[in-house]
Amino acid sequence: MNTLKRTLALTAALASLLPVTVSCNKKKSDSSAKDDSSVSDGDTTQPPTEPVTEDPDKMTITWLGDFSINPESGEPRSTALALFEDQYGGKINYIRSTSGENLSILDSMIAAGEPLDLFPYYPEYFPQGVMKDRFEPLDPYFDTLEFNSDLWKDIKPAADAFAYNGQHYVLPYSMSDPLVLTYSRQVMKDNGFEDPYKLYTEGKWTWDVFMEMMEKFVAVPSPDWTPKYGIAGSFGQGVIPSAGKTVVSYENGKLVSNIMSPEIQKAQELMSSISAKNLYRRDVLGSFPTNGCTLFFADNGWSIGESNAKNPDRDIMIVPFPKSKEASGYTFSGSYNARMLVKNANNPEAAATYIKCERLAASDKKCLESAKKHALEEVKTSAGIVRSVMTGDQYDALMSFCDPAKFAPAVEFGYGMGDSMNTMGNYTYETRGVMNNLEMKMLEVNSAEFKWEDMRDDCKSKIEKALAEYNK
Repeated sequence: MNTLKRTLALTAALASLLPVTVSCNKKKSDSSAKDDSSVSDGDTTQPPTEPVTEDPDKMTITWLGDFSINPESGEPRSTALALFEDQYGGKINYIRSTSGENLSILDSMIAAGEPLDLFPYYPEYFPQGVMKDRFEPLDPYFDTLEFNSDLWKDIKPAADAFAYNGQHYVLPYSMSDPLVLTYSRQVMKDNGFEDPYKLYTEGKWTWDVFMEMMEKFVAVPSPDWTPKYGIAGSFGQGVIPSAGKTVVSYENGKLVSNIMSPEIQKAQELMSSISAKNLYRRDVLGSFPTNGCTLFFADNGWSIGESNAKNPDRDIMIVPFPKSKEASGYTFSGSYNARMLVKNANNPEAAATYIKCERLAASDKKCLESAKKHALEEVKTSAGIVRSVMTGDQYDALMSFCDPAKFAPAVEFGYGMGDSMNTMGNYTYETRGVMNNLEMKMLEVNSAEFKWEDMRDDCKSKIEKALAEYNK
């Protein structure tokens, strides 16, 4: 069967599975509930009428991770899993771990030659895991993945951004959880500001506009003299890629440092200016503040549900991080959903088939409609109090921020280069990794005694030391 016919057949199969599945995307979970690989009680999907493989064991893959692909007890299967099981006769053997144990268990299983196929992708695992011989490229299985078909066309720029040593060790099947700025349209109106989301759609949402809004906002005292701030939350992580440059990139067969680039410098100077003008609220928050005295809240986009519940009358909305005026467009900063093929995988073809099922589920229109319907449902406490809720326009905006056609994918290799580059240590400048300090330090200080040039030189030497290990 040619690629087009295979894809059409699988799309038809997907449509038949949707009524009996709820989730198109399995969320990360550290649940200790007993794993249940069986289909939920309400699943009436029929298996294929013909056997999909002569040897069923060839379609059994072993997955090690801190969350299960199989449904927990009482949960329905994900669409990807239902497709893998029903159309390919696949099965997933799950080995439960925790995020802290993942790598040690992976290394011991590889050393012992135990059967293992797939492993979760997290930024801290790549490219470190490749250098330490933990993973294999997926390129030999492109035919199985149908990678050169229209199935992967939209996400291909992101997949190619992960190319390393001429191979694809990470093939994201979707992008999610974008870092965004949450704000109140009502507060914007009350202060005479244009709607940031409208400015974004017009290509006018820039650092300069963002700074001007915050400065004007805090310049007017609150009625009860409550301190006012321009921004709170995880601002540093999103602002660096919005400059149009990552700290470490892969170019011409080598990892290179961009710490001396004007883009990185301008992002750091922006954070320094925000701090010096007392625009940054430093306390840890989980949602948009309720007192109306903070203009923006930076966080993962899904926090908007809780922000809505806590601010029911403020007309909450989200907008991407603004771009510098020199940047050609807006940059995606969020999660790349992917699985990695383990070194000496037992059933690599089956693993590639499952990854294809994930891509099919992530790109199917009916599946996306089902996911939206599920996302718009209210989440309530046992007492019936709304804990999280999202509107349709908020959801549509959030999903559009994950569109690689609208947002340039940015792969920050620095997060996956070991503890010297990425660790929180004991939360001090001396013990944190380079990436963590670049995200946080300039927001923590508002003294002219701390200079970007000193921090840059310190980071430069540490990055060069790390690069020497990877560019041997």
